[in-house]
Amino acid sequence: GEMTVLYEVHDRMKRRRYTFAPGVEDPIEDVEHPMRAMKPVYAPDPFTGEMLMTGEYEPEGGFLTDGGFPYIPLRFDSTASGFYGEPPMRYGEDLQKVIVESISRRIDLLKRNQRILLASRRERDSNADIGHQLETGRDGEVIWVEDVNQSFKELGFGAPPPDQIGIEKDARGYEEQSMGVSQMAMGGGKKVTATQASLEASYGQLNREWMQDKVAVVFETVVRNTLRMMADARYLPEEFLINVAKDEADPVYEAVTTDMLRVRYSVDIETGSMSPLTEQLEREDALALFNYTIQLPEIDRREAINGLLKAFKVADPDKYFKPGMDADVIKLASMENLLYLLKGAAVNVSPDENHEVHLQIHSQIGQMPEFQQLLPAQQQAVMQIAQQHMAQHQQFLQQMAQGQAPGAGGAPGGGGDIGSVRERAGTEGNIVSLVRSNAQEVSQELQRAPGQG
Repeated sequence: GEMTVLYEVHDRMKRRRYTFAPGVEDPIEDVEHPMRAMKPVYAPDPFTGEMLMTGEYEPEGGFLTDGGFPYIPLRFDSTASGFYGEPPMRYGEDLQKVIVESISRRIDLLKRNQRILLASRRERDSNADIGHQLETGRDGEVIWVEDVNQSFKELGFGAPPPDQIGIEKDARGYEEQSMGVSQMAMGGGKKVTATQASLEASYGQLNREWMQDKVAVVFETVVRNTLRMMADARYLPEEFLINVAKDEADPVYEAVTTDMLRVRYSVDIETGSMSPLTEQLEREDALALFNYTIQLPEIDRREAINGLLKAFKVADPDKYFKPGMDADVIKLASMENLLYLLKGAAVNVSPDENHEVHLQIHSQIGQMPEFQQLLPAQQQAVMQIAQQHMAQHQQFLQQMAQGQAPGAGGAPGGGGDIGSVRERAGTEGNIVSLVRSNAQEVSQELQRAPGQG
């Protein structure tokens, strides 16, 4: 069909928009700027006196979009032939073609041109079987010739030109920078200084993100302008409901009004979807962070593992944790160290406890300050009781590993000074109740027998 070019003029001073067509002197459109910020006009209800919206609006000042201009200029790929730019993987395709073509040529050279050896006629005259001996010679066989250096020459038809190897090497380096799958591979296996590695990584980062940055600016503008429009009474109902529940929890709906969007905010867009192999990059970063922080005492081990599982797209990370692996189990095992094992009291082990966590806590009893204050003979007795207690945990672990149902365990040697306490590990509520009941029982025993232990 027939088409023409229209020109829009956005007058920020008069808050109006004009549209011109070729060959027409006056504007074909002269309207109040549609992106001008407006506020509703209220009037009292004649019957109730309640202030209600009349459906009319009056200027509020400013624009809903940046400068009133609703369009976003974008030219992030000057090499593209069409309207849309090329994705980052498209640039890696050309480099891959160069590498494949170079390798194919090298293979073709090796197949097309066999290794040929030139020999002087003088050698043939001296030894008529010299050619046959060279073709069928065994490993280590000695062939006597007249002149080793001048009588033979190998034709290297299969050797690729040095420039071809250089181009292939450069293409691999550019491809690594474009893809950026692993920053650890930037050095290419060679020893580099920290400054050189940092510079190479920076070049690769710029090579990957020079287009993504422009796209991120577009999305930031879209999101910012959209929120501003949603805060205007003309484009949004007075209130609406959204689900504010997290993850897989039951939906929780809250009413959101336009006033909530009329605040200062900043928009930060990370164009991860434009990065090639973005999932591999995220997982590599998650693994690096996990390895750096898991040994720090200030880091919550459960939260660190939880973050690593989420990086690998695990839908429900909580299912990977064993039942009872929480702070209450650690507290219960620590209480056993302090109130029972250090006092010389044997503690029975329940089959359904978290034996791995208990073994980890009990193995640290020798590092406790209370243990260091004991006499050598007392330390030896405490370690013997602790080892017997840990042996019960290990026995249950072995039974579970063999697929057997762990039976009820008892502490070797009987009660001890305070007495044997039977644990009842289970749900979090049972663990909390167990800690409280055991602490109360120990307190009563200490009051009945002061000075013992």
